[in-house]
Amino acid sequence: MTENELITKANNSYCFAIVLRHSIREEIKDATQSQHQLLTEEGKKLAVDFGSKLPTNKKIRLFHSHVKRCEETAVCIKQGFKGDVSEIIVHNLLTGFYLLNPESILRDVNKIGSLKFISNWFSDFYQDNQLMTALKARKQMTDYIIQNYDKDCLDIYVTHDWNIVLLLSHCYNVIENNYLWPNYMHGVSFENIQNDISIICDTKSKIKIF
Repeated sequence: MTENELITKANNSYCFAIVLRHSIREEIKDATQSQHQLLTEEGKKLAVDFGSKLPTNKKIRLFHSHVKRCEETAVCIKQGFKGDVSEIIVHNLLTGFYLLNPESILRDVNKIGSLKFISNWFSDFYQDNQLMTALKARKQMTDYIIQNYDKDCLDIYVTHDWNIVLLLSHCYNVIENNYLWPNYMHGVSFENIQNDISIICDTKSKIKIF
C-alpha cells in the first residue's frame, strides 16, 4: 500500500500496526554498501508529512531498524505527529536479521537483482549458513508484531524493502513475482477484529493470519 493508503488504514479503529519501508534515501549502486545511505531532504519531508496525517486518537509507538535511514524516518514521523508518541525503539527484527552471511548474499543481489533474490529465497535456493529460510524469517517478524499488540496504541514499524516483501508474501506468490515492489513509505497494515488478526497487503488483499 502507498503512504496515503496506509494513512487510510490507520484511521480504521481495528488497525493496530503499520509496517512500512523507510522514506526516500540517497541513491545506491552497490548492495554491499546499503547500510550507509541516509534520507534525502525530500525523504525527510515525506516522513514528516506522513506523521502529520496519522490519527491522534491513540498514542503511537515507533519501532525502527538500526540502519540510520530508518531511525531518521521514525524521528521525522514523530516530528510530524500531532498526538502522543509513547516511545521510539530500535529492533533487530526490522533489519536483515535473516542474513547469516551478508557479504555472499549481497554480492549475489548485485548480480541478479532483488526480485530474483526474493524468488530464490522463497525457493530455498540458498544454503542454511547463508540465509535463514524465508518462511522462518517471516514468522519471526509476524509473531513479533502480533505479540506486541496493544489496544491503546498504533504501532509504526520502519523497516526495509526485503522485510516488507516478507510480509507481502502472506498475500502474494513472490516466487512468481506477482506483486509490486514496495516503494519508499509503502507497506502493510495489521488489524484485530474480535481477536481475529489479519494482514492487509493492499486495498483488495486481506489475509487472516491468527
